[in-house]
Amino acid sequence: MRPNADQITDYFPLSTQPPIGLDQPSKWREACDSHAIGLGVNIATINPRILNLAALFTFVYPELLLLIEGHAGILQLPEPGKEPPFHALMAFDLDEPSALINVSGKYELLKGIISAEGMTEAYYGPNPSDTSKTTYRIALGEKQRPISSKVLQLFQSNSYFVVEPGHWQLGCGIGFPRKATASRSRLFDLKLMPAVKARFSGGPHSSTVSSVWREKLDSGFLRRDSTWA
Repeated sequence: MRPNADQITDYFPLSTQPPIGLDQPSKWREACDSHAIGLGVNIATINPRILNLAALFTFVYPELLLLIEGHAGILQLPEPGKEPPFHALMAFDLDEPSALINVSGKYELLKGIISAEGMTEAYYGPNPSDTSKTTYRIALGEKQRPISSKVLQLFQSNSYFVVEPGHWQLGCGIGFPRKATASRSRLFDLKLMPAVKARFSGGPHSSTVSSVWREKLDSGFLRRDSTWA
């Protein structure tokens, strides 16, 4: 028996599929001569509002795969049937070798005032496009899933930063409301979306940098984009 995923990078998306967690039998598949053993641990302070943590340790052999998954709540009273705000997964394949660490969270610091949501991920192991080579990836958010925060349900910001061999990517955005006009209430967002990319080819003078800025006003949105390639 092993997780119902082909690559170690697929384990976190698998764990976040409803119902969340790798402890669900539907997220495992039978495999000949493959076995798994798991241990669950629950930790909480005397006042569960301060800290409550649930962790699952799973070892798959003879593949030598170690999975550590955890759900945690901090300064928040656990609610039955509701997922804790923090979710983490660490996967280590001792045979390849490869490693994946992913931490995600959705937390409301002050109810109705400040909230934040995002994920971080680090990977080292075979390159998915060429398994004969190794690669690494460090991501603080992603373009499709940036780290976001919201203040007073009005002001919102999004950002991401990804580092891979030879290049990195950076993007950010911020929005704020415009005062209501005399005719109707209207929301105006100023979004600064750098979507910056940089590539380096190894030599001290071999990197090239170019930038393109464009600005447009469309349906009440002002956008500014910049790309480095």
